Amino acid sequence: YYAFLKGDTTKQYLRTGDIGFVSQHDEHLYICGRLKDLIISDGRNIHPEDIEYTITESMDALSSQSCAVIGYEDDKEIQKIAAIIETNRSLKRNLSEKIDKLRTHICKSVIDEHGIGLSEIIFIQPATMKKTTSGKIQRSLMKNLYLKGKLSELNL
Repeated sequence: YYAFLKGDTTKQYLRTGDIGFVSQHDEHLYICGRLKDLIISDGRNIHPEDIEYTITESMDALSSQSCAVIGYEDDKEIQKIAAIIETNRSLKRNLSEKIDKLRTHICKSVIDEHGIGLSEIIFIQPATMKKTTSGKIQRSLMKNLYLKGKLSELNL
């Protein structure tokens, strides 16, 4: 699929599905996400990577690439945002006793940083986050598993 700039049909551009920008500082192209992962909520474009970063930074027990944020519509066509968090063994051991406090902390961090609320926070078993061979989270696959009820959630 090719794209053209408005008013110039002489140059063709390849649509990759990536979201990026050209820095005014050094004129380099920086890829910052995927178009298919973009969440639109209340007319705002929300990059799931930004929320994932906020969540993982707000908790010492989480490593990067252990959180997938997805957007979806419920059966009433209301936009929802969910965070799927892969626990590690140490967090899993202590999670049941502090789950409510942890959920509150995560929600507050996301609201404070991004001004949006999470509809749901799902904790999944260690080593069950779907990733590419290069270690990137497969958000689309995680979203499909969530919507089909096939995540390996922790029983808390």
